Amino acid sequence: MSKTPNQKPSRFYKRKLPHIQPKNGVFFVTYNLEGALPKNRLLQLKEERELKISDLKLEGLPPEEVKRKVKEMQEFYFGKFDDLLDGVIKGPTHLSNPKVAKVVQDSLHWMDGKAYKLVCYTIMHNHVHKIVYKTQEVLWVSMKRHKSFTGRTANKILNLTGQFWQHESFDHCIRNKPSFIQKVQYTLNNSVKAGLVKNWRNYPYSWVSPEFLKYAPD
Repeated sequence: MSKTPNQKPSRFYKRKLPHIQPKNGVFFVTYNLEGALPKNRLLQLKEERELKISDLKLEGLPPEEVKRKVKEMQEFYFGKFDDLLDGVIKGPTHLSNPKVAKVVQDSLHWMDGKAYKLVCYTIMHNHVHKIVYKTQEVLWVSMKRHKSFTGRTANKILNLTGQFWQHESFDHCIRNKPSFIQKVQYTLNNSVKAGLVKNWRNYPYSWVSPEFLKYAPD
């Protein structure tokens, strides 16, 4: 996979987090069920991250060094956020229902070739990781369509009402091949990290495009 060219963002989207989402980008995306995370712990993580980034910018480092360290810090706190999701013992686990997981799977594949090209995904009990590229529309637009359809359908299956997905999604624009490979392996190994299976191939809700199977974990 060649390095993603520098592109001017086609749109800047902001809810609680800033999102710069160029069309034709490569994105690693995580989104979770409404109520899956303890709000006080999530807020604590966000405030801790923002404070450390603010302190870092006051150290007088060269701009490129600040940029590199901020990226490392973002990766660190995303890891803590994901560990929190994997370790949740309370809260909704609707995606562990095979019928609901199938709805999400089918939606991801239906949008493949229409809104984006799908690289890989893993559907966990309360969240989803996916990587997409060649995005044909701004990412938040396709995410809104995907969440709206799957949320309505899942609620019907579960005989529930109300917000199914958390509004916010966490996305990261992948800009080079080493980062791409690392994110593919992270996505596919999520079920292994959570102790659900010993090999990601044995998990029914993980998938990778044959084009990128060479980057998958052994």
